[in-house]
Amino acid sequence: MNHQRPEHAEQGHRHHGSALDGLQQEAAADLSSEVHRKSRRLQPLELDSKGQYEVQPGDTLWKIAKRSLAGKGQNTKDEEAVWDEMSHIATDNLVDHPEIYFDPHALKPGMVLKIEGTRTGRHKDENGCEQRNYESTHGQKVAGACDTVTALPGAKVVLHQGSEATVTRGATGFGFPGSKARVLAGGRFIAAGGEVQVEDGAMVMQAAPSEIVAMKTPN
Repeated sequence: MNHQRPEHAEQGHRHHGSALDGLQQEAAADLSSEVHRKSRRLQPLELDSKGQYEVQPGDTLWKIAKRSLAGKGQNTKDEEAVWDEMSHIATDNLVDHPEIYFDPHALKPGMVLKIEGTRTGRHKDENGCEQRNYESTHGQKVAGACDTVTALPGAKVVLHQGSEATVTRGATGFGFPGSKARVLAGGRFIAAGGEVQVEDGAMVMQAAPSEIVAMKTPN
């Protein structure tokens, strides 16, 4: 018996194949679009085991701040939050890279930046602080627990237990037990306890037993 496929069946097969091809093309287009969208999403910073990030070609402090926020699940479209994160990153790296604090455009590939992760509130430091209060000042400041201060030229800061400060050139600080200070070249500090890191060219007077450590000056 000669079995011949009816013409209408052949046409139905062609129609079905055409529809299937169309669905496959739509699925492929959707997949390509999804991949493109994911590739454009802001990727969190890739940090090393010490929470540090190596600056790559094309990076800016603005981009790094946005990616830092992305890694914390925070809003990267909030410009005020990005500016705050930029300020935090610049302050955290003031000792090793003071140039980016005063000029964000001084950022260069190969720089290694510390990226602070405790501001998310997920961790507590040794002082029980979930979040530190960051501030830069040219004036007078009495810092308490959870305060991190950058003393700019002309500033005078007093550090109590749980507070931290970076004392820059032309600024003066006084530290009580339980405080931490970094004194840069040209800064002045009176240590009455606590931990003090001292850069070459800084002036430090020890008024009471304190832990004083000499820092290496960045090249």
